[in-house]
Amino acid sequence: MILPEAVQTFKPKIILPKGFVLIVDTREQAPLFDVCEWCVRKALKQGDYSIVGFEDVIAIERKNISDLLSSLGVGRKRFEKELERLRGYEWKGLVIEGTESQLYTPSRFSSIHPNSIYQSICSMEVRGFHVYYAKDREKARWWVLSRLAKYYKHKREK
Repeated sequence: MILPEAVQTFKPKIILPKGFVLIVDTREQAPLFDVCEWCVRKALKQGDYSIVGFEDVIAIERKNISDLLSSLGVGRKRFEKELERLRGYEWKGLVIEGTESQLYTPSRFSSIHPNSIYQSICSMEVRGFHVYYAKDREKARWWVLSRLAKYYKHKREK
């Protein structure tokens, strides 16, 4: 099936609310954003991305496929502790840089069975994580920025 050109070229219009400042954790190895007037690098207790003033209530973790497989395999205990520390957060997300089919395709880099990966993701979702598979970094940036900007706008309207 070929999608109409408008769908293939869609780019969301993301409006940053006045006062919005995105935080990229200083430990983030491959940041989705560069420092600018609305983006700073700062150490976060949890996650890779958050918002100034809301660091203890909203966080987004970014993983590429190999990072995630490592976190679900040999780094599982550490990863589970990270997830547990996010338990009290009002909003938490995981953006996976890669498609769902890439994640579940057996890999020569991991011995984790696809069903184990699937069940781990399901477990995260039922514990309140919003999970998004980004087919490329641009889509990952859109997802992270739009969720954080909407959260900030929503909280400022209250």
